Amino acid sequence: MDSRNSERFIQTYNRIDNYMRKYLDKDSRQGHLSVIKEMVKKGHPIFTKEGRFLEECAELRNAIVHEYGVDNIRIIAEPHDDIVEAYEEIYQKISDPPLAYNELAIWVHHLVVANLDSSTKKIIELMNAKDYTQIPILDEEGKLFGVFSENVLVSYLADLKLSKNGYGQVEIRTLRDFEDYLPIDSHAGEFYDFIALDVNVYEVKDIFVNHEYRGNKKLAGLFVTQHGRPEEVILGFISPWNMVTYPRD
Repeated sequence: MDSRNSERFIQTYNRIDNYMRKYLDKDSRQGHLSVIKEMVKKGHPIFTKEGRFLEECAELRNAIVHEYGVDNIRIIAEPHDDIVEAYEEIYQKISDPPLAYNELAIWVHHLVVANLDSSTKKIIELMNAKDYTQIPILDEEGKLFGVFSENVLVSYLADLKLSKNGYGQVEIRTLRDFEDYLPIDSHAGEFYDFIALDVNVYEVKDIFVNHEYRGNKKLAGLFVTQHGRPEEVILGFISPWNMVTYPRD
C-alpha cells in the first residue's frame, strides 16, 4: 500500500470540503458530514448518487487522522488504493462537471421541430402518437419563433369559444393559424428560458429546482444557444424530464 495514499486522500477530502462550503455558502463551523447531507438534500446529482460513499470517506478520514494543535495532523493509518482512486474520481466529476448540452440536451438535429407552414393535423397526430407535450417552432435560420404545446392549443380554443360563442366551423390548416399564441412570451401557465453552451449539469439542476414562477407560469424547458441569447440559432433543448432522469448510470 502506497504510503502517499493518506496525503492524496486528505487532499481530496479538503478539496471536496472546500467545494461544498463554497457551493452552499457555509463556513467551517458546520461539520463535514452535515454538509454532505445538506448537499444530498439540495439534490446535487453527484452527492445524491455518491452520498453514502462520501459519508464513509468522511468517517474514514477521522479514523486515519489524529489532529492536534490548530493546523497539525498525524497520520495513523493508510487508506487502500481503490478507496483513494474512487474518492479522487468523484472529486474530478465534481470539480470538472459535464456540460448540460452534452449530457442533458436533445440536440437540434435529433429534436422534433416544425415551422409555421407545418400541418396542424400532422403535428397534433405526431404529438399524440409520441406522447409529446411541446414542439419547437423554428424559422428558416434555425432560430426560435415559438413553441406549439398543449397549453397553446387550449388557449387558442378557449379564446375561439369566447369570441365566437362556440367553436363553429373553424378550419385550422397550419401552425400559422396559431401565430399569435406560439411566441414563448405569449404562453399562459408556462415559460421557457435560454442557456449557453458552457452551462453545466449542476447549474441546470439548480435552475429547474429553484426557479421562481413568473406569475403563475412554470418553467417548461430550456433552449440551448451559443451564448444563451434568444436571438441565436437553437442548438438543443432540455425538458424537466431530461433533468429528472439524470444522472445516468
